[in-house]
Amino acid sequence: MKSLLLLLMTTCIYTGVHAQTHLKVYNDDSVNHTYMVTACGKTSTITLAHNRTGPVVIKGCATASIATPAGPLSVKNGDKVYIKDGKVSVESNLWMKHIDYK
Repeated sequence: MKSLLLLLMTTCIYTGVHAQTHLKVYNDDSVNHTYMVTACGKTSTITLAHNRTGPVVIKGCATASIATPAGPLSVKNGDKVYIKDGKVSVESNLWMKHIDYK
């Protein structure tokens, strides 16, 4: 019983420390985009390379907020972020949110 409790506590601590937001980013614009990101109260920057598709990992929590010129964009683990023709959109399950940041 003690070993099961220890295993459970270790698992909870490990998953809490390594919480991250994994995004799949599709940047179809011909310019790089740099954004301020806030996750768990900590702010950092991410740069999304032009004409690239790939993963982005935001360390901290399973949810984050990306500051775009049009306002904050909430994302969560597993979301897909699309940038095309100056528009940022997030696909989350069956919902699609469009934000024009021009």
